[in-house]
Amino acid sequence: MLDFDSDEKQQIEWANQILLRLRKELHDQEAQFSARDVEEAAQSARWLREILEQRSGGWEQAFDGALGESDLPEEDKDYLRGVVEEAGGFLPFVERSLERLEEAAPDKREQPGQPTTEMTHQDLVCGVAGSLIAGGVMMGNFFYFGFGIGMSRKAECW
Repeated sequence: MLDFDSDEKQQIEWANQILLRLRKELHDQEAQFSARDVEEAAQSARWLREILEQRSGGWEQAFDGALGESDLPEEDKDYLRGVVEEAGGFLPFVERSLERLEEAAPDKREQPGQPTTEMTHQDLVCGVAGSLIAGGVMMGNFFYFGFGIGMSRKAECW
């Protein structure tokens, strides 16, 4: 696990709590999401991205270590390894997931509460799933892997 200062830990924990709440709300394929959900997901993504950018190295090793220590079935570990490898590594995988959430947030110049891009339920679910995996690596919380994998398979993200 990487070593974070108290402010970084707090941001990661806030982001993870928001993402977990959204995960519960989005569990139903038919559930509608609100502009507030998109804004909160985007804020979580910004917090996680800032931390990723401040820590330039160690992400691949942190991912490998966290995945190795997790109690996931080998099938799920192989699935997640494959997804990350296909993306070009853990950092590109996470950046793509976070970017997905950030891009949908309303710009300050635009109408408040309106996403900047047309975000589908699947886009939001897949962005949240990838972000939960990132949060799991950051905090060493391996349960997040299972949440992310379950969400991504159900929504056919990767």
